[in-house]
Amino acid sequence: MKNSYFAMENKHSVLIYSSSRSLDIARDIQKHLEGDFDCTIWEDCFLYNTSFIESVQALNQIYDACIFIGSRDVQSVIKAQNTHPEQIYWAPCDNIIFEIGFYMGMHGIENAIILQQKDVTLPSDINGRRFFNFDVKEEPSGRKIIINQDHLAKLKERIHQIADNAFRHNSVASHVTKSYIDNYITPLLRHIKNGTPFELEDKKCECKHMRILFPTHVPVDINTYADNVLKDYKHTTLTTGDQKNFDLHYKVLPHNEASPNIPIEIIDFPRILKSCVGNIRETISHSMSDSQKKELEMKGIIHFRKILEEKLPSLLQDEGFFHFDNRQSSTELL
Repeated sequence: MKNSYFAMENKHSVLIYSSSRSLDIARDIQKHLEGDFDCTIWEDCFLYNTSFIESVQALNQIYDACIFIGSRDVQSVIKAQNTHPEQIYWAPCDNIIFEIGFYMGMHGIENAIILQQKDVTLPSDINGRRFFNFDVKEEPSGRKIIINQDHLAKLKERIHQIADNAFRHNSVASHVTKSYIDNYITPLLRHIKNGTPFELEDKKCECKHMRILFPTHVPVDINTYADNVLKDYKHTTLTTGDQKNFDLHYKVLPHNEASPNIPIEIIDFPRILKSCVGNIRETISHSMSDSQKKELEMKGIIHFRKILEEKLPSLLQDEGFFHFDNRQSSTELL
């Protein structure tokens, strides 16, 4: 499996489900999407020595979006009844139908992306939804999909929508982020907005920016990683007007010596990420491989960051106050 979450700026990860018979179609769809997304075929990442359903459950948690290919896998028969004659129709294999329903149960009906081959019938319970249609052509190297370019563009747009919204539904990341904002950021911002100068090293200081640092991978120990990242910055304990104490790291910004206040930038590495990763570890399926566990943990960290990037600017009505950076520890703790 690709380490698709180990860099914050990587493409959205997409898992493609198909029947065994339609792997050639799945791989051709992968080629159409791989320039925009980090796509993986189910066959390349299913776990050994675990049940099929355990693998599906684990993978559905890891990827940002999943695509299900409803191809012509089996012919089914509706028996003649009363005046209705017998009908023969094409349908996806049973596993695909199960996977679609299982995914909808985990992530919501609206988040399942279904590609429906021409003349394929899907269960009537989900047939009212709009699907992305395609057909295939036979070639010596295997079947290739035929898909309208407008449909392909809309498919990519839908994947982006689902993946971009995925972080808002990560309950662990949402809970931990709320705690970080309520217990650290908000009291600190209240102190800044009140115009109270910082007293650091017997000098009055003015906070110009706040830079929040994030790990480049999942550390073995968040606190040790944070200590290593923050050791090059100045440190003090700040007491706010409501008598809350904060462990504060900062650096002095370039300034005119005649300025009444010294401009500083506050630096923080959210140690609360330890709770985020710890809570995710408690929910991880025992059937996951070590690399899959790391991916899911990193996904929690990324979702934590995305929620902060969305919420923090509105707290201060200052788009330029907060900065977000990846910071690698000088001691790798993989």
